[in-house]
Amino acid sequence: MRKVILLFSAIISFALSALAENTTGVFMEYYKIGDEEAATKVNRSLVQIPTLEVVYDSDAKTIRITSPESQAANVYIYNSNGAVVGYANSLNTTIQLPSIGSYTICIESEGWYGIGYIN
Repeated sequence: MRKVILLFSAIISFALSALAENTTGVFMEYYKIGDEEAATKVNRSLVQIPTLEVVYDSDAKTIRITSPESQAANVYIYNSNGAVVGYANSLNTTIQLPSIGSYTICIESEGWYGIGYIN
């Protein structure tokens, strides 16, 4: 009886792990956009970068970008050849990708931009 229960629980755990979404978080690097003249001076002003969550779902071939803050931003998705394959003009969006592959995510807003890579 123990073997049957153990076998049944193993089958259920494998089935649940197979049904789980295949999503991965995308690491984003953020940079401040500033004047070139100011680059030689020390500038201690703060940049308002919102909290972003960028998630790539390889099963659905989508990139989901969410932020609790509402801020105007442009989101560009480039393929490995440098061609734009996706665009959105807001942060809280989901972008459908044409196929599985390598992509670059560029999020631009006033005063900052972020870049992330999907391989």
